[in-house]
Amino acid sequence: MFASQFKEGLALSKHGHLELPLPEDDPRVLKIFCEVSHHQAGMIPNDPTPEFLRRISVFIDKFTTISRALLINITFCLTDWESARGGGASVIPNSIVYELEDKLRLLAKVTENALTHDLAKLSTAASYSCLSVTNFVGAYAIILARRGIMPGSEPFRAKSFTEVVGAASEFPIEEYRQCLYHDDDDSCCDLLLGSELSSNLQARIVKAGEEVKAF
Repeated sequence: MFASQFKEGLALSKHGHLELPLPEDDPRVLKIFCEVSHHQAGMIPNDPTPEFLRRISVFIDKFTTISRALLINITFCLTDWESARGGGASVIPNSIVYELEDKLRLLAKVTENALTHDLAKLSTAASYSCLSVTNFVGAYAIILARRGIMPGSEPFRAKSFTEVVGAASEFPIEEYRQCLYHDDDDSCCDLLLGSELSSNLQARIVKAGEEVKAF
């Protein structure tokens, strides 16, 4: 922000010293940045205009201490990145656009992995001899579909990362502490009791997103 193209830098070059006030040139963008920094996405538009993206880019360029973090967080909240890119990505440097696209592809992958955590192992055990596991896998898939977060489905692809997290927050917690040992053998019950498929679902998804942002 002390470069010559910004008023603070211009004042510094003229007077040799400067009192640094809080950013006042774009209060709305500053407030959005503060909310995003604290994982609050309420002010972020799902369908950002080119002007909004331009103002965000200027803010990031000026306050280089936050680098690309703000754009990355905001992009995680978009429901239609392709539309946003077509409408306004021309105001964002190509290096950042490519980085965002890479992160979004990775985000989709880790989100699906979080949703299907332990599912492959449980599906292998699901059979007529493991009715508790079979019923649980089926019920889990039905709930994912009803909430629009079944990996590979159209509703899932249409959701932003924050919307997936929101759907996961309403997911019923099933601990299955009362596995019917007389119906299943002990190994089936132990497998089901040790699964984290439906418990901590939201936490797993949020953790996956944080790991992507850190890359």
